[in-house]
Amino acid sequence: MYPNFEGRSRNIYAAYHEGPHGYANHFHHKLEVVYCFEGCRTRRIGETLYRMKAGEVLVIPPNVTHECVYSEEDNGARSVDAVCKPELFTELLPEFAGNLPMSHLIAAENVTPKAALAFEKMLEAKSEAELLGWILIALSELLPQLSMTPIKNPEGASLAPRIVSYINENFQKQLTIAHLARAFGYSESYITHVFYDQLKIPFRTCLGRVRAEHAKNLICSTNKSLTEIASESGFNNLNTFCRCFKTRYSISPSDYRKKARQGDETYTTGHVTFKLPNK
Repeated sequence: MYPNFEGRSRNIYAAYHEGPHGYANHFHHKLEVVYCFEGCRTRRIGETLYRMKAGEVLVIPPNVTHECVYSEEDNGARSVDAVCKPELFTELLPEFAGNLPMSHLIAAENVTPKAALAFEKMLEAKSEAELLGWILIALSELLPQLSMTPIKNPEGASLAPRIVSYINENFQKQLTIAHLARAFGYSESYITHVFYDQLKIPFRTCLGRVRAEHAKNLICSTNKSLTEIASESGFNNLNTFCRCFKTRYSISPSDYRKKARQGDETYTTGHVTFKLPNK
């Protein structure tokens, strides 16, 4: 499955999960730290599958593809995913500035009681500032267990996420490969190569997903017509919008709006669960 780039999500948040939980292969510019309170939790980082046990921590560096794998064996699992933009903590933890954590799984015996407590407190945080404080405590406690390595050739290595980040900021425009080539100073063939070789996703699919995500948010948060939403999301016409939306979410925009207005909390397609707004 093609990885989805999450460039428009919040800069810091903590997500609590009970039982089996699935989310499609994706990546983002943030550091993600997963803590398993009980049971087992299944995650994939790149091509490696991890079966976390109670008390273990999984560290996912920025711009690394990862997936929350749905597994019935996770039936008794309780876990939290703490996600934070590195710029929020690198001044206080300079070890992360210009470096990436290479060790992913930290065994339970190497997770200090203070770090374990910090993950518990993340669930009680009333503000982003409080959450950041607990994330800082957890990371400072885990730092001795992380093998840090300098980011080599950051400009070249970060071209793919920079391109997708640019798409996230300009998706409402009529973007093309030629436009990206001019913006980044590379040939069209090289930009195409970046999508297929590094992102494993065609340019049009990537652009369509970003637009569909924006449209989904507008459907949930506004009473605008689908035609207006399609236009504001960068689609040329309503038919293209409906086709792209259904390809991405396995549900039509109109059916999604009905579910949102009915107050359904979630709906599941495949192994991906989407949150709908509470009424």
